[in-house]
Amino acid sequence: MRHVLVVDDEVEVCRAVQTGLERAGQFRVTAAREGAAAVSMIDASRPDLMIIDAVLPGLSGIDLAELAVGRRIPFLLATGHDDVARLLIDEGWPVLRKPFRLATLVRDVEAAIRDGEAHAGRVRASFAQPARIRTLQSLVRRHRTPCGPQSAPARDAQKQRALLEEDPDTLRAAFHMIENFGTRAADVAERRAQSASNEEVMKRWLLVARAIRKLAPG
Repeated sequence: MRHVLVVDDEVEVCRAVQTGLERAGQFRVTAAREGAAAVSMIDASRPDLMIIDAVLPGLSGIDLAELAVGRRIPFLLATGHDDVARLLIDEGWPVLRKPFRLATLVRDVEAAIRDGEAHAGRVRASFAQPARIRTLQSLVRRHRTPCGPQSAPARDAQKQRALLEEDPDTLRAAFHMIENFGTRAADVAERRAQSASNEEVMKRWLLVARAIRKLAPG
């Protein structure tokens, strides 16, 4: 069974990857929420693949990618930022676009493992050009959540992440709806919210609908 290490500060992303891959029956998934913890986990148990958030707090995804290549570990660099994705793709790096599609996650992971050595060669070529790496690092830093007072959208996003973290049943319900209703899952959840018998049930279904749209947009 192949071991995948996912490194992402968003707990719902870690859980989505774990659920999506472990359901396939051929992967074991562990998770780290920041780069330093990931380094310790690599030392303890060499993974077959790393899925790394490009915009991590502290040690960046670019730094972890360099470490992965140095230790001959295939990786996917995950990002939801179009400018970061375009630059990585131009450099020939293996990219997982957020929000990823559960239906293709296993295929993307298998391809990254299979093509790991070819990707590693292109990544090494990028690191041989310091100006390119400085550009990547600068772009990644620009997208990090700033320190200090948060904007209202940032606070709302943080609140939603915390709620999902405290209530993993929401993710399980979202995956169940996706499996049963496919692209109609979010609409079905919203209709159930509208016909709910009380406010608590309505809020639950709305939260499930939001989770579905994050996990399987469109």
